[in-house]
Amino acid sequence: MNNTTKFTKPPTTFQEQITRLISRGMVISDISKAENFLTQVNYYRFCGYALHYEIFENGMRSHQYKAGTCFEEVCLLCEFDSKLRNLLFSAIEPIEVAFRTTVCHEMAITYNDAHWYLNSKLFTPQFEHNKLLAGVQVEFDRSNEVFVQSYKNKNYSPALPAAWMLTEILPLGKWSRMYGGLASKDDQRVIAKRFNAKAYYLRSWIHSLSFLRNLCAHHSRIWNKTFPILPKLTDKQNQSVLHIDRLAGFCTVMADLLSVLGKKDNFRHDLQKLFNLYPQVPVSKLGFADGWEKGPIWK
Repeated sequence: MNNTTKFTKPPTTFQEQITRLISRGMVISDISKAENFLTQVNYYRFCGYALHYEIFENGMRSHQYKAGTCFEEVCLLCEFDSKLRNLLFSAIEPIEVAFRTTVCHEMAITYNDAHWYLNSKLFTPQFEHNKLLAGVQVEFDRSNEVFVQSYKNKNYSPALPAAWMLTEILPLGKWSRMYGGLASKDDQRVIAKRFNAKAYYLRSWIHSLSFLRNLCAHHSRIWNKTFPILPKLTDKQNQSVLHIDRLAGFCTVMADLLSVLGKKDNFRHDLQKLFNLYPQVPVSKLGFADGWEKGPIWK
């Protein structure tokens, strides 16, 4: 038996979208300006931010906005979130580069092997080694980097590149899975020590930051979002977090990792500057506790 329900909602014009927002109680002082905004920001995306202003009855959406909700307020949330994503993406970059570098270096030196990742014995039996190699092959084949073309032209053996070349062409998610799949706990501990962390935490942190990085790269909403993938927090990190399923947990993890890299103060300053620039945006919706910047992780 087919239990599916046919989707029947018709597409709407920009004018119809404006009319719908007004009918739901949103104040729009400049119709033309609002319509122009919706030509650049999808109505469905806009409503994701506007959800904060909706009236909920017994936990259910009423599809009506609180009295006085202005179109411009929602636009500010969109603008804030865009700047927040850029800030996060920039802050994750040095963590990603350092992590890829550390995994590659420690494994290559420990086993004196430029192609250590080809050795399936270095990974747990559960690790999908063939899937890793297939992914490496895809990235290697489509890369136009000069060093990749040079390796190909010289017909080296093995056919796949040295591990340090992978640091430039393999995404963070694959490095995260490689680290988590290492068979030797000693190998994991040595790498984690570089970041003043236990392997248990570092595995979780890098996995979750890879997820957050991809959300930022694809322009997903970050503000007021509950995340399905969360970093495991230490007791110390938890002291600055109001809601563990929001962004604050990720940020405390980033602060710890950036502290090792000498970049934590810049990150804290950039967050504070952004929050101060948009005082009307409640940072509690990002999971930050009051006085978060004075917490032990951020000092």
